[in-house]
Amino acid sequence: WDAFHSAHDAGAFFKERRYLLEAFSTPLRRGGSVVACEVGCGSGSAALPLLRGCEDAFVFACDFSAAAVRCAERAVKAADDADADGGRAARIGNRFRAFRCDPSSASLLDAVQKALVAGGPVAEPCPPALSLHAWKMGLPILDVVLLVFVLRRVPAVPPGDASATFLKSVFAALAPGGVVCFRDYGIYDHAMLRFSPSQRTEERTYVRGDGTLARFFTVEEARDAFGAAGFVEVGGGEGAEAADQDPLRYCCVHNENKRKGIKMRRVFVHGTWMRPMDS
Repeated sequence: WDAFHSAHDAGAFFKERRYLLEAFSTPLRRGGSVVACEVGCGSGSAALPLLRGCEDAFVFACDFSAAAVRCAERAVKAADDADADGGRAARIGNRFRAFRCDPSSASLLDAVQKALVAGGPVAEPCPPALSLHAWKMGLPILDVVLLVFVLRRVPAVPPGDASATFLKSVFAALAPGGVVCFRDYGIYDHAMLRFSPSQRTEERTYVRGDGTLARFFTVEEARDAFGAAGFVEVGGGEGAEAADQDPLRYCCVHNENKRKGIKMRRVFVHGTWMRPMDS
């Protein structure tokens, strides 16, 4: 992934995922301040719209790749510079910390707290979770974790199921009552159907030409994985249109590139999970 993000150093390979503010409107737009972390941040495509759309949010962003972290930091700085040119005084960079972490092999909780300390004093108003007392006591401080197109990169085969360790690390970093917002590619997505059999390593897992993994989920697999890590499933739908749907579900989108004459059927697995209050 370092090679991938170094090759796309401009940070514009992934577009900003502004739709996430509506897709996960309940946890992201709740009242009061929110302390969030985008895990697998890439160029900050989820962190940026969250910083812009939620003025009370403090956002951490981490990635396996140091190159990705640099891309995210540059993207936030560029947004601040553009806002300054437009006459906006508030700087979103004051509410942002980026750092390298692989939750499948290291403690996300420890990494978040180290990033908080290393970044210096938090600009006022400081969310209560970021107070000196909280991190001095080693308490989990995250209200929301965004796992958007990241779990697919993590191997899920024994020995040492890395995805299970990954989710347990996320669980430990969330405050009780905290929520994970999950979206990833689902079975029979357009990209899955384009892989050749020779690229398949495990069931619904493939290796790209650049050596990175691509994994495609079923709702049952996602439910089992999060449940095994201690999470409980909650509603999180896309506005009122999802009120009568199962909280964990497939989202299907049809895209068409008219210039190239290509039609694509995109399939996503979408859901939210909570760390129980008594855990």
